[in-house]
Amino acid sequence: ASIYIYVADASAVSVDSAGRLYVSDSCLHSNTVLRAIYDRGTVYATGGSRITLKTSEVFAYGKSGAFQGPQAVYALGAGSLINLTDCYVFGNTNAARGLYTQAGGKIVASECNVHTYRTGGGAAVATSGNDGGTITLRGGQVWSHGAAGSAAFYSTGVINATSVMAGADLAEGACVDG
Repeated sequence: ASIYIYVADASAVSVDSAGRLYVSDSCLHSNTVLRAIYDRGTVYATGGSRITLKTSEVFAYGKSGAFQGPQAVYALGAGSLINLTDCYVFGNTNAARGLYTQAGGKIVASECNVHTYRTGGGAAVATSGNDGGTITLRGGQVWSHGAAGSAAFYSTGVINATSVMAGADLAEGACVDG
């Protein structure tokens, strides 16, 4: 990896206020260590910002017993966009998601593999809240492993998936709410 970032209780990459960032060939880690709740993403776009991530790995870890750990990739708010190409996304926290949008955020993922483990109440790919946002997937895989209530896809917004292999252990493959 060209860039390796490991942080505790913060985003490895956070862009706000209509900022722009391009990252390639990198490994990004975020770990919830001290906080009981950390709801940002390892990769986090808000305030109309845009992030492009290519051939990279994104990891989100949480402490056991925490209500919610970090999301792996999180776009929050109208105009916020994260583009991923040929990336591996991994979540291993309670109630965390691999790809997550809220309030009109957008994620576009091409040929990415998204895996979440031990994520009670979280989905591997999720849009939620008012105007949950949009996630578009082209190719790749989506898997939610090891917890009831953790669907591969969960949506109160829009999820478009084309040529994606997906599955969930102990939960629905897809759950559309509202």
